Amino acid sequence: MPFHQQLYDFWLRSTGVWISPLLTLNISWLNKSEILAIAKIHHLEQVEFGISMSWEYCKKPDSDYMSWCVDAKHPDLVFTDKSISHNSPPSIFNYQLRDANRLVMTVGKYEETIVLESYNRRWREQRYEGKLMRRLREEKADAISPKLALAS
Repeated sequence: MPFHQQLYDFWLRSTGVWISPLLTLNISWLNKSEILAIAKIHHLEQVEFGISMSWEYCKKPDSDYMSWCVDAKHPDLVFTDKSISHNSPPSIFNYQLRDANRLVMTVGKYEETIVLESYNRRWREQRYEGKLMRRLREEKADAISPKLALAS
């Protein structure tokens, strides 16, 4: 069993397109060359898997992405291709699976919690210095009825 098996299982259930009133988020697996690029940045030797997150905002013409991976030699760490703040080197997040459906990731004073409520519903909270910045409820796109998708 890979060291990060529980995290892998969490992201396996999270892959796909998630929609909220704020943004559309696409979560997918990284391919080998994308993983190697992050491994090179952080000098990793035993990368197990990686995730790509890309998003588009609904009310402004802005989009972005972040990719990250985990390495068997580094328990409870996630290595990214970029920083969460501008003009900084790529980030290294600490992560903790509180249970099979609740992931908490932290770097510095920033914390993000992701909770899978079901196959097609989840919520995310973003905090800075312990203060809630944003809470998003998201639904998987393949679970949204065509009528609701047209309304958004």
